[in-house]
Amino acid sequence: MYPYLKSNKQAVRTLGSLANKTFFIDSYQRAYLWNEKKIVDLLRDLISFQLNTEKADAYYCFQPIIGIEKSIELNGFKRDVFELVAGQQQLLSIYIILKLAEKPLFEIEYKNRAGSDKFLKNESCYDLDSKEWNEFSGSRFDNIDNFQFFEIYKVISTFFKVCDKNAFVKMLVERTKVIWHEVEDVYYAIQERRAISSRFTGEKKGLTDSNVLKAWFVRWGNEEETGHILAQWEEMEMTMREPAFWYFVSADAMEDKNNAIHLLLEAVKNGSKPALNDEEKKADLFQIYQKRNIGFQHVISLFESIKIWYKNPEIYNLVGFLTHTSNIPLSQLHLEFHRVKTDSQFI
Repeated sequence: MYPYLKSNKQAVRTLGSLANKTFFIDSYQRAYLWNEKKIVDLLRDLISFQLNTEKADAYYCFQPIIGIEKSIELNGFKRDVFELVAGQQQLLSIYIILKLAEKPLFEIEYKNRAGSDKFLKNESCYDLDSKEWNEFSGSRFDNIDNFQFFEIYKVISTFFKVCDKNAFVKMLVERTKVIWHEVEDVYYAIQERRAISSRFTGEKKGLTDSNVLKAWFVRWGNEEETGHILAQWEEMEMTMREPAFWYFVSADAMEDKNNAIHLLLEAVKNGSKPALNDEEKKADLFQIYQKRNIGFQHVISLFESIKIWYKNPEIYNLVGFLTHTSNIPLSQLHLEFHRVKTDSQFI
């Protein structure tokens, strides 16, 4: 059922066994999205385990870390790394906890996000108690990753002021474990990643369809092409999360703002020709995009059209009316918009 998983005798490892490892975050991984509630829940679970568990052999188990061991070039040197496929959000949170405790255990390396990489490693960025985020606005550190890092830093810093830091870190390193699994090849495993994650966590939702597709779109690009796609992808994600923009193209509530881009991806899929058959309607997004050779250019084309409609008052009223009162899909409007020669003909 999971053909890309290696058999792994040491499927459960102590956090301490990750000492001196380097974890590599590739271009396809989503931004860091943990918020205050997530980090508070984690810290509460850990401190509860520390204070209420007396058995010496008991341990707290984190969710899976899934990836591939590989050798890559970093800063001009060959390095052995573990490329993360799943578990990035949790592992980054643990990394920041340990770094703020001044007990770093492992390293994090990004492929493309230089600003995020520098923020994590820059010691001055961890002296934030008296700072506000607007002090970073417009600087090289101003991105979605670092904003979330900043927010949870405040929570962790406050937590360490009221707990025994050394005892907590000792418990974290010695009495917590992670479910550890390796895949043979990260790209051949793209179709299996959600299943792999769900197998261990019991969750229906591992990596989202949108993240699987992002990985696929950047798979073959060089560094410049990859950076361009990722920049456009981030713009689409941020724009689709804006309530005014979302409700312009959808009458439904936004269920998950971190996956709002899914609406665009679905629209492109549903607009592909020939029409989807019954079997295809049940398939995952990635399967349809792969089977029909739907590329990133199709997604960005729809997004650019929607931006034009959003900024044109007359088109805005028409499209807004149609998306809320009719069954005309965005893909059909997009085709008609490109068929005609002028905005007035479209209206």
